[in-house]
Amino acid sequence: MKSVLMKIACATLACLLLFALAGCAADKSEAVEKAFTDEGYSVSKAEADNETVQGLLSLLLNEEQRESVSEYEIMLCVPDGLLNIANSAIVIKFPSAGDLKDFLTVEKDGEKDTSMYDEAKDNGTINGNCLLITAGSEAKDIFKKA
Repeated sequence: MKSVLMKIACATLACLLLFALAGCAADKSEAVEKAFTDEGYSVSKAEADNETVQGLLSLLLNEEQRESVSEYEIMLCVPDGLLNIANSAIVIKFPSAGDLKDFLTVEKDGEKDTSMYDEAKDNGTINGNCLLITAGSEAKDIFKKA
């Protein structure tokens, strides 16, 4: 009996450790921030109503999504030099990768449409629980490598 309880306790502990490690690995925001900083970008927290943020959000998100993005942490990544301003980016940090998928899933004709999520995943603008919105390819490359 004691042996069975010990095996159950060990299995439970192993599962808890696995979930803890999976949870830590899913948050990519620190790695993304460090990658942009290492490449000479100024990274700052921004509000959703920031003019630059709103301009970049309009590249990918619909009106409803732009209104609800204020619930999440937003990092504004701006490269040094005026000539590089086209490579500015915002990174939206979601609590989890599942929340990110839910955010990009829209309802069309009573059906859940994940095409926006699938396209972002294919384009490399999703990294863990972070979503990149940019017009520049340099920022996208940095994000992918983070």
